Amino acid sequence: MKVVASTPGVGHYAALSGLNVVTNATNSNNGTIYVQLKPWDERSGDDQKVPGIIDVMQKRIDSAGVTNAAVQVIQPSPLPGVGSTIGFSMQIEQRSTNDNLQDFERVVNRFVDSANKNPAISKAFTYYTAHTPNMSLTVDREKCEKMGVSISNVFTTIEAFTGSLYINDFTTYNRTFHVVVQADTVYRALISDMEKYYVRNSAGKMVAFRRSH
Repeated sequence: MKVVASTPGVGHYAALSGLNVVTNATNSNNGTIYVQLKPWDERSGDDQKVPGIIDVMQKRIDSAGVTNAAVQVIQPSPLPGVGSTIGFSMQIEQRSTNDNLQDFERVVNRFVDSANKNPAISKAFTYYTAHTPNMSLTVDREKCEKMGVSISNVFTTIEAFTGSLYINDFTTYNRTFHVVVQADTVYRALISDMEKYYVRNSAGKMVAFRRSH
C-alpha cells in the first residue's frame, strides 16, 4: 500500500483483504487494492497515463523485495459486465508427469515468460505455485460416532477456525456489515493448533480435537 500511495498519478486507493479480484475467490491469503487515479488535467506525460502508471507501480513493487507474495498490477476492463480484468485465461494441462509439482511450476513459469515476449501480449501471469503448504486430514468417523460427535460439525469447526465461515449480514448506522468468523492468527498458524479446538457432541458436552500421528 505504501508503494501504491507513493506512485505518481495515484489519487486514492482502497485495500480489501481476503479477495482475489482476478478469480473472484475469497481466501485468507488473498488481497486486492482498488486504485483511483488523479484527474486527467493533473496527470501529464506518458508515465502519468494508465499504462505508464501500471508499469511504474509494477516495477516499484517488484523492486520492493516482496518475496512471500505474488503481486500483479492489472488494468480493469473498460467494458462493465465483461469481467474484472482485460484479456484471456488459459489452463495448462500436465499429461506426462512424475508428480513433481515443482517441475510443473517451472514449466508454467517458462510458458508465462515466453508469452510475455510476444508483442501482442502486454502482461501474462499465473497464480499457480507449488510452494503453498497443505495438509491432508482424515477424520476418525467411527470414534466420532462413539463420542456422539457429528461429522459435519467437525468439518464446519475446522473450516471456521482455520479458514473462515460466513455467518450473516447485519445493518446498523445505515451501513451493512458482512460477518465472518475465523480463529485469530496465533490459533491457526500451525497444524497443532487444532488441538485447541472443541466441538459440541449430542449430549451437549464440548469434545476436544486430538490428532493421531
